[in-house]
Amino acid sequence: MKSVASSYLPSQYGDVLGLLARTLRSGDPAGRSAVVHTALGLIAQPADLLLRRFDRRLEARAPAPSASIVIVCGPPRSGTTLVEQTLLRHLPVTYFSNLTNIFPRSPISATRLFGRKSDRSRIATSSYYGRTRHLSGPNDALYLWDRWLGGDRQAIPEVLDAEKQAAMASFFGAWQSAFPGPVVTKNNRLILLANVVGEALPAARFLCLRREPVGLAISLLEARKAILNDPSKPYGAVGPEYFRDADGCPPELQVCLQVRYYEDAIRRQQQMLGPERFQIVEYGWFCGHPSTLVQEIGHQLRIDPLAATLSDLKPFRDAGARPGRTTLRPVIERYCRNLGLLRDEPSAPAR
Repeated sequence: MKSVASSYLPSQYGDVLGLLARTLRSGDPAGRSAVVHTALGLIAQPADLLLRRFDRRLEARAPAPSASIVIVCGPPRSGTTLVEQTLLRHLPVTYFSNLTNIFPRSPISATRLFGRKSDRSRIATSSYYGRTRHLSGPNDALYLWDRWLGGDRQAIPEVLDAEKQAAMASFFGAWQSAFPGPVVTKNNRLILLANVVGEALPAARFLCLRREPVGLAISLLEARKAILNDPSKPYGAVGPEYFRDADGCPPELQVCLQVRYYEDAIRRQQQMLGPERFQIVEYGWFCGHPSTLVQEIGHQLRIDPLAATLSDLKPFRDAGARPGRTTLRPVIERYCRNLGLLRDEPSAPAR
């Protein structure tokens, strides 16, 4: 079953049936929908294979991407899904929906046939560990990135060969030919790979979320337990530096080391790409000013926000700012402080 579901589940999920049971027990509507979407994808494989030939033709004759590509990235559990949902709900951009998860080999043809009139009002600001509820909801499209970055979603390639770069550019060119306009998508893993993808996609810019360290560490620990059922196993892609430092440490320290690893990655990517192309946004700031970010990204893309929906956009509650109920918070705060992750004064959002 694991091999059949590999297009739909990250590579670190060894216990597929256990994950299924935990997701259903959660009672979360988006979690249950994710299970349904995965089942539909398995059922739709013959149609997906049939439609793939049409996508290949489109990609073979596609020009270079003609409009901007905004890729939301950041540490897992840093608010990237909420930011993506907000941008998609309030900007006239295209995106990869859950429908494309059902047709991972033929997302362009499937969207043409079944998803051209996606209802943006159904893009909710809720999710279950990045998975959204409705077919019109956004999807990380990890199966697309697997084509170019490889199926091991824990791997961090330092370069892409010319063939993979060309294939990536051809896909986005074909997508924009079918659905004109800027694209907004999300991939947390690209916090480690933005420079590699940016070389293949000159039209791409990255919006990187940064979350308050203690709240992020606690959320990562919760995700390890809920999704991986193993608090000692990292939730999200990490490199050899993390494993070297975290070996033999308790899970509470491991997640703090994981946060430090991502902080280093954020600084490194911005140094390579520059702040205009790799823009850092503080999650706490975004929660208080979501309409400001929508307007700013719209200005960068030279498109006007959807006035009818933007007027209803209110600030979000920053879950990371709450004291939290976990008894581990003091322990994690101490580890974060010892690692130099806590700032004495709140910093302004990186703009």
